[in-house]
Amino acid sequence: MRGVLDTNVLVSGLLTPHGPTGRVVDLLLAGQVVLLADDRILGEYIEVLGRPKFAFRPEDIVNLLEYLRATAELVVAPPLRVRVAQVVTVPDQRHPDRPGRDVFQRRLPCGDPGRDYLARVFVDMDRTPAEVVTAYRTSKIDKYWRAES
Repeated sequence: MRGVLDTNVLVSGLLTPHGPTGRVVDLLLAGQVVLLADDRILGEYIEVLGRPKFAFRPEDIVNLLEYLRATAELVVAPPLRVRVAQVVTVPDQRHPDRPGRDVFQRRLPCGDPGRDYLARVFVDMDRTPAEVVTAYRTSKIDKYWRAES
């Protein structure tokens, strides 16, 4: 089996090794799942795992990332067809994700009549200049769309 490992699943699996996400990490480390990764997701793993609130030892992070790089199928993900700048400069919604990070969202047609997808861009606003952390699109609009209040 091959797949992309969301950063939240990786962190949760390391913090709760006996839970469902821990099992996913076990499968990855046992070689039963081949990680599909690119430089962006590997960089995100490093950044998130290094946050003080998780208290992972730096040498453990280095060892894990060396293992993941050695065993992953490295891919070049195609860029989003939507320009990130378009979503950030003219978002349909903008809301805080956590202190210092905002999520910019824009509904976009996917090509099939009557179907849309949601482009989501996470930006660290507390950096100078502001820095895009993650950008992706999803069909799960109902999960992320916030009703007007």
